[in-house]
Amino acid sequence: MDQSSLEQAGLASPGLIKRLIICTNVLPVKLDFNQDTYDWTVSFERDILFEDGPMYVEIGDTLKKHDDYEVLYVGVTPSYVPDEDRKIVEEKLKQVNCFPVWLEREQAHNHFQGFCKGVLWSTFHNVIDLYSKLGRTKNSSSKNLLVNDAGMRSNDGPETNEKSIKGRKTSVSAHDGADLQWAEQRQWSPMEAEACWGDHLGVNRIFASKVVEVYSEGDVVWVHDYHLLMLPSFLSRKLEGAAIGLFLHVPFPSSECFRILAHRDEILKSMLCADHVGFHLYEYARHFITCCKRMLGLESAAMQGGVMGISNNGRTVSITCSHVGLDKETILNRLADSQ
Repeated sequence: MDQSSLEQAGLASPGLIKRLIICTNVLPVKLDFNQDTYDWTVSFERDILFEDGPMYVEIGDTLKKHDDYEVLYVGVTPSYVPDEDRKIVEEKLKQVNCFPVWLEREQAHNHFQGFCKGVLWSTFHNVIDLYSKLGRTKNSSSKNLLVNDAGMRSNDGPETNEKSIKGRKTSVSAHDGADLQWAEQRQWSPMEAEACWGDHLGVNRIFASKVVEVYSEGDVVWVHDYHLLMLPSFLSRKLEGAAIGLFLHVPFPSSECFRILAHRDEILKSMLCADHVGFHLYEYARHFITCCKRMLGLESAAMQGGVMGISNNGRTVSITCSHVGLDKETILNRLADSQ
């Protein structure tokens, strides 16, 4: 998304934007603790962005070519950081333009494994889960808590095991072997997962507070994926007039599936607090527009530039489709390195 695209979507005024704040569930960093020096090291991991989607890489590479652009990242750290180390780690993260959202283990677990994976993931893929096992049965899988269902480390959440996907090690330090690990993955019944709604909202509120700390007038805030669908609602209240974009990296379900969610209206209304909502395919955008029509009674219409618009409370929300492409430069570089 270049400057002209931002202007067309109503997210920027003519001329270069000052900064772009990307809100993502997990920061694109590698975080390690050295047991010998008792010190943390932080490095920005472009590969993580590439795994999570070419769009992340494209926006970063595009803006790097312009001196007037600055990209900031707001998200959770990939490893759990004890309270006593958070100030040190936060300073190190600022050096790579990353701003951490600090969560406690149970809260993060209920937000991600409980509501995001237990409720939203299946529903957004048009799967209605009626027969999950009841009770707090631990999952015997050794997969990372924040590894997605395809087995790739995604922009989903923090790490839980000593080894992450593709051999990258998670820090296990002199604090204690379990100190830097998140809660163990487990199975949820649909009723239990719905009970995690409060923690899910709480995490989105904490994200909003962190964005407010980082935000300066004129910044564009770009919210990513289904973990943070309630974030636009909180941001619109705290940052009146701020330019907010939202992009969904997963499908959006049909209205027949989406309507089963107990908090369907709240989610739709929050998404509509963004100025621009993006989807991978027109099918997903059509499902979203249909849900807004059937559940909220909102009308949509074609807008100039080939985008759709939904009228809501006197404002128009742009709906666009951005297909996933291939990062040709990265692939060619990898092929060259392998030779």
